[in-house]
Amino acid sequence: MDKLGKTIFKISMAIFVIILTIFAFLSVVCVKHTLNILKNDAGYVVVLDAGHGAPDGGVVGTNTGVLESDLNLKMVKILQNYLENAGVKVVLTRKNKYALSGGAKGFKKEDFKLRKEIIESVNPDAVISIHMNFYKAQPSRRGAQVFYDAKNPYSLPFAATLMQKINTEINKKYGGREYAALSGDFYIINSTSAPAAIVECGFLSNAEDEKLLVGDEYKNEFCYHLFSGVMQYLYTGAR
Repeated sequence: MDKLGKTIFKISMAIFVIILTIFAFLSVVCVKHTLNILKNDAGYVVVLDAGHGAPDGGVVGTNTGVLESDLNLKMVKILQNYLENAGVKVVLTRKNKYALSGGAKGFKKEDFKLRKEIIESVNPDAVISIHMNFYKAQPSRRGAQVFYDAKNPYSLPFAATLMQKINTEINKKYGGREYAALSGDFYIINSTSAPAAIVECGFLSNAEDEKLLVGDEYKNEFCYHLFSGVMQYLYTGAR
């Protein structure tokens, strides 16, 4: 090999080594980033609120008689599992079938107050309140909806992220109507400055939605995509 050939060979090898070094560095960075996500190094805290609770059962399924409050709690427990497996600290407002206060007159006001205190005490990165919808006048109405607090600048971006995920993965797949995130006046999401949303998982006044919502497979699928939306927001759009 002549002198020029040797020089070209050395330069080529140097470039090759540099490329390998860059590739190795990027691989390490990607692995570390993935591990950081899995370990939740940022220490995210999410409050999950299961709407209603005995003696307030919420709305009732038209065909099965299922109570909204029971479905809300089941959905929250599934979503909790997904989030905790990803390293997110989850705080529940309601942990069992009962409301946070007794059934005495005016218990709803006390119940809301206690939920608000829980939310405020943990300074969460996000708050999700799970509910079921009902529209007796139009039983054909179906699909999941997400509501936000118009006075909270973090609420709409959070709700929109969840709504987009639900539209893409749930409403389109199961024939439900696609919705935009809607503003609403709800005590729970009005009670915090954190990103907060009400998720209405479907209409118990609609036979198709009700059938899906009482099934475990659908609840798991729905909560998985809701979890994906939460994680997407936390890692790309959080405060």
